[in-house]
Parts: sequence; C-alpha cells; structure tokens
Amino acid sequence: MSHHGMMLHGLDDFPTLAYDDRRAPKPPAIVSPPAHPGDARRGKQLAYASEKGNCLACHVLEADGEQPGSVGPNLSAYAKLGRTESYTFQQVWDARVHNAKTSMPPFGTNGILSAAEVADIVAYLRTLQRAIEPGGPAPEPGRNFVVAGDDLSLADFYLDKGKALFEQSGPNGKSCASCHTGERSLRGAATRYPVYDHAAARPVTLEERINGCRASRMTLPPLAPGSEALNAVSGYVKYLSRGMPVHVAAENDGARRALGRGGALFSKKAGRLNLACADCHVSAAGRWLRGQRLTAIQADGEERAVATKYPTHHVGRHELGFVNLQQRIEHCQAITQVLPLKPGSREYTDLEYYLTWLANGAPLLAPTADGYRGE
Repeated sequence: MSHHGMMLHGLDDFPTLAYDDRRAPKPPAIVSPPAHPGDARRGKQLAYASEKGNCLACHVLEADGEQPGSVGPNLSAYAKLGRTESYTFQQVWDARVHNAKTSMPPFGTNGILSAAEVADIVAYLRTLQRAIEPGGPAPEPGRNFVVAGDDLSLADFYLDKGKALFEQSGPNGKSCASCHTGERSLRGAATRYPVYDHAAARPVTLEERINGCRASRMTLPPLAPGSEALNAVSGYVKYLSRGMPVHVAAENDGARRALGRGGALFSKKAGRLNLACADCHVSAAGRWLRGQRLTAIQADGEERAVATKYPTHHVGRHELGFVNLQQRIEHCQAITQVLPLKPGSREYTDLEYYLTWLANGAPLLAPTADGYRGE
C-alpha cells in the first residue's frame, strides 16, 4: 500500500501536503503555440491516453470515447466555439492564466505534455464539430459499501480477526479484553476518535491509542500503522460502537487549530496535477471522472460521513485490501500524482480529524467492504 512504483516517479519535484514543505506550485506560464502545426491524429491519441493528456477523464469528446467525464465542459463541438488557436493552446498548457481557481492541471508548466504534444491536442480539438451527449442517465447517489455483520463480505473476516487480536494476551498475560470486559465496556469509545490529546498537543487516532495500550498494559510491541492487524483491531473496537453517532469534539483552542489545519490540507493544491481534495469532492462533487462519480465530502454533502466506514476492505477499481482512512488518502494522493506521506503522519492525522469532524452525528458503521449491495 505504501509503494506505488512508477506512479511516484518524479513527484518529489512538486509540493506535497507535508507541513515542512514550503514550496509553492509553479506559477502560471503564458506560452505561445509553436510555429509548426499540430497533428490531430496524434492529438486524439494523447487526449485519450490516461498517462498523458487524459482529456477524456473530465470531458466528453467523441462517440468512441468510453466513460467520458463531466468535471469539465462538453468539448464534442469545440471547433464551433470560436476559440483561437493561441487561446486553446494556453488553456491546455496552463489554464490558470484564464482562471486562477481552475481544477485543470497545468499540463505544460508541470511537464506532463510538451509544446509539440499540446499543439497536437489543440489540432485535434479544432476538428470536433458534432455535439454529442454521454450515453445513459447517471445513477442516483447511494451507499456504495456493505457493512460487516449485516452483509456477508470479506469485512466479516477482518471483524473476526480483530476480535481474536482484542482477546490475545501479551507476555504479562493481559489482553485488551482483560481491562475492557464485555462488549459494552467500550460502547461509544470509538465515536470520539481522533480525539485531541492535551499532553501530546495534537489529535490522537484510535490506532495510536490501541498501540499505547499494547505497550503500557500488555507489554506488546506496537502494530505497524496501516497494517492489517492494527486495522482489524481498530475495526473491531469501532464495531463495538456500531450505530452510535460520531462525536469528535473541537472544544479548545488546540483542537480548533488542528481542525483548521486539516481543513486547510483538504483544500491545498499539490503535486504534478496541482489538485486538492476539495477540487474533486467540493468543486466537482456529483460530476463524473472517467466513469467514477465524485462524492460530496463537505458539511452538507451526501458523503460527509465517509469517515464512518473506515477501516474498509477496498474492492473498487483498485484492490487495496483492508485499509484505514489515512491509507485511502495516501492512495488518492498517489493516483492524483501527489507524493504521499506515511499513515500516522501529523498531516494525515489532522486530515482524518477534519474528515471525521464532518461526520459528526452520523452513525459509526465500520468495518465495511466497498461495493454496491447486490453485486
């Protein structure tokens, strides 16, 4: 999960979410088209290629484009809009010149496309004459995961594993269950996490608290952050509070500052594509990105309670295994071309604190497994 191979190559040249990373995104660059005309045939290939222009991810282009997106405008009749070649070249090279708040990556400025490749895409766009609409109505939003204990899935396996680890004794003969006798003894405890810890002067996750108890109460070594074992234990502890409302408090200055930091990270642009979490889950919420509906993760969004389902067995477009919320953030950063941090980092913990605060009042449902009911 922490290794994404070639996906991460070259990403250390761009800003990350690390607090000690003071780099700003490269400034917008105004560039003129090259003298030679572009090749429309090559331009279409680049526009459809996920590792290059990837225009189809956000735009409708032609009828043969599979799973076009709706994050950006429909470009199927772009040639009729009357845009000049220089305008179109600039828009692809670095759209921030036209709109400082754009979610369109600066393809040229950040070295994703060369000037010749941008010219090819411009030539292709200037051939698009026939307006088309994407086929079929978009499905209504709904719950896209199943709940361990309610719907039989692999999440039940991790629930059983977490219970076994909860009852496993350390060298001194003590286990989690030695102090927390009976399932009701921890009823409601998980709904408060991450919780602001005054001694540490920062939020502390449930996984950190479990590891602290392992060391101080059971003389056991800590479980690795993001490991299947630690996720299983935290998933079981959350299960003991199943259905209870999340109540992450931010009732002092330190907690409010941490919450503010998490919210700022959610909106911070970073990486080669110059994207923030909020670009997909606030600005483009409800739209489509190459066949995937972007969920609304905001105070009034239908997915504001996304944190309540973690840890989850992720079986969506990528097989990630049993992951916690911070690992899901790590993966999202890798696929949006931001160099990820490590689960357990201060930054990811502040971000988890913010996302869980958004879920306040919603019932805790973890552990879960991704996938629509009936699939």
